[in-house]
Amino acid sequence: WTGPSQSKDSPQNQVVAAYKERLHFIEPAALGAASRRLPLFPEGVDIRAIAAYGHTPGHTVYLVESKGKQLLIWADLTHAMAVQMPFPQVAVTYDVDPAQAVVARKAVLAYVAANKIPVAGMHIAHPSMGTVSAAPGAEGGYTFTPLPTPEK
Repeated sequence: WTGPSQSKDSPQNQVVAAYKERLHFIEPAALGAASRRLPLFPEGVDIRAIAAYGHTPGHTVYLVESKGKQLLIWADLTHAMAVQMPFPQVAVTYDVDPAQAVVARKAVLAYVAANKIPVAGMHIAHPSMGTVSAAPGAEGGYTFTPLPTPEK
């Protein structure tokens, strides 16, 4: 947003200038690496930023943990679940760096499947949360199982 290619009068720079005293920049960690806890929530709620670059240069996923339970919020890691779960090597035109997006998607899917971490994200059909597991017989593919919705 504020790189050398941006004009000082660009909308992005105007936003940054208006809120610069309240911005907190986050350096995401590598997947599976120890990372700094984000001090945004009370003790007992742990949120960690994890780099998942490719869709955008700074695309980040967030691992949330509380009371021994985890949830990975993956934002735009996928755009076409029906295609990208069984075939995570498929990129979309919205990816700024398609090759890097594929690497990030494959790594995150393998990580959450191996560690049995439920996921949530954009571009996931309602209820937008579920689990990921390796697809039987599909080399490198995954299945997504939605979490049950609570009774009202």
